[in-house]
Amino acid sequence: MLIFAGTFSFASKPTPSSLNGKIFDIQNNHHISNASLFLKELKLTAISDSTGFFSFQSVMPGIYTMIVAADSYDSTIIPNVVIKSKINDLLMISMQKTPSQILQEIVIVANRFDVKKNDQFHSVTRLSNFELNNTAATFNDINRTLQCIPGVSNQTNSDYFNDFLVRGGNPSENIFIVDNIELENPNHFGLFGTNGGYLNLVNSAFVRDLDFYTGSIPVKYSPKLSSVTDIRLREGSLVNRKYNIEFNNMMLGFATEGPLPKSIGSYLIDGQAFNMNFMKNFMNWGNVPALHNYQTKFYFPIGQNQAIVLNALGAYDIMNKDDKEMRMFIGETQRSLIYSQHGSSIQWHLFKESFRNYIVASFLYRRFGDEENFTKEYKDKYGFKKVAEFSDIRKNIQLKNSSSFFMGDYNQFDIGINLNRNLMGLNEIANCIDEERF
Repeated sequence: MLIFAGTFSFASKPTPSSLNGKIFDIQNNHHISNASLFLKELKLTAISDSTGFFSFQSVMPGIYTMIVAADSYDSTIIPNVVIKSKINDLLMISMQKTPSQILQEIVIVANRFDVKKNDQFHSVTRLSNFELNNTAATFNDINRTLQCIPGVSNQTNSDYFNDFLVRGGNPSENIFIVDNIELENPNHFGLFGTNGGYLNLVNSAFVRDLDFYTGSIPVKYSPKLSSVTDIRLREGSLVNRKYNIEFNNMMLGFATEGPLPKSIGSYLIDGQAFNMNFMKNFMNWGNVPALHNYQTKFYFPIGQNQAIVLNALGAYDIMNKDDKEMRMFIGETQRSLIYSQHGSSIQWHLFKESFRNYIVASFLYRRFGDEENFTKEYKDKYGFKKVAEFSDIRKNIQLKNSSSFFMGDYNQFDIGINLNRNLMGLNEIANCIDEERF
């Protein structure tokens, strides 16, 4: 049988759009006014107002380089600024103050045997939203993108799992933080003791940037020997509501963002469902997984220096197994492998001129189980629906407080507390077969 497939494409002339954003101090979150912004390729300029807001109007879609400068701040170069037709995301730009220096007499002494190097910066790689969504052959998957970094390798050398190793360490020696929610494994069907699975459950379109530490891990993170991946999500649009629906033969996805009523904050909501049963008709697959994930973020600014953040993300996966031997022994049954993970947090952020504080309360639930159920016909005959269930259930409750004190341009003092409680247990249920019903 010969099958022909065709695709129809309709192209229209791109239309100009606007790019809006805000500039703020990375230390105290204050708005930066009178900052100069320059789109290099188009030679367009803009100035931020008293609230740090700026706008470029009538810009043709494309990828540009932006240069930002402000008094008393280090100049910032932002590559790969993507401008689309119609509506663009609000661009948030953080700037670092330039340390004030009074130069005295400088004496340079060189001795190749006595000179010591200054402490190096943290072994950290920062990836932007553009890099996460435009790295070739990664399918916008965060784990697969991290595999492209030097010193990181694919554990299984398989296209079906996205586990990775850092400098030959163990997969369990890595940790992920998604907006202050600590996850050992942010993937669908993520087995305990690994850092990978079928697909990462975090929507990379919602990520502002991430820091990937492979050494000199800061003390504010949980102690891990290999790596820490700190994923920071962006806030929803404060200007327009946006909706995105994606549908194909394996996935249905819906995402929306925008301002909350009465401009009290913003929201991000995303949900995706992957079901490969349709492809099973064309390929010789045994077990077919169904993957579901969701992600939400609500951001409530309280004045200029405070904010309340509510986060939630999770996954529910199921794989129906075709066990012929068990059917022959016990009758018509359905065997399923179930995995679920759900995390949520409430956060309070406080920014001052010389002080910054975060308080985070989070909850994480993970379950990996195996279920075996009778079919409806067998239940009607014997009166039982469930044959057996075995589940590994883990819960994590965490309370963190992190405070930073900025003493001048050179000194910073950090102090914090991390309270963590882990609950682990096994759940096993087995039903015997009753007398046959007549």
